[in-house]
Amino acid sequence: MAVVTSSDDEIPNLDQFFVIEGALDYNQYVKDGQIKTQGADPSNGMIKYEFNHALESWQIDLETTVENHRALRNEMLKAIDAVSPVRYNSLTQQQQQELADYRQALLAVPQQAGFPLTTDWPCKPTWL
Repeated sequence: MAVVTSSDDEIPNLDQFFVIEGALDYNQYVKDGQIKTQGADPSNGMIKYEFNHALESWQIDLETTVENHRALRNEMLKAIDAVSPVRYNSLTQQQQQELADYRQALLAVPQQAGFPLTTDWPCKPTWL
């Protein structure tokens, strides 16, 4: 029985071969007896994709994408909550309101239509 690795120049008919798991490149897989390439992972820092071998396409991993967006939102909230009472009391009423509005907008991010795929992140006050 022959062994096929990803270094072969031509892809043979795999019906007559035994493919060793891990012998393929990370972006290759075997389906219907053929070695196929899944292409580059389109994931970025916020949106995570998983390759669906049955559909032969990249699909959004919604659970991980939601977790990524919530984690970023929570870090932004921590930065606001770290404002000390002394500093908060030294802010003008307008700045205090801007801070409250910004915090409320961050809390509302998960309720946006299209979240997490089309998230409209609120702008933090320029003085913060």
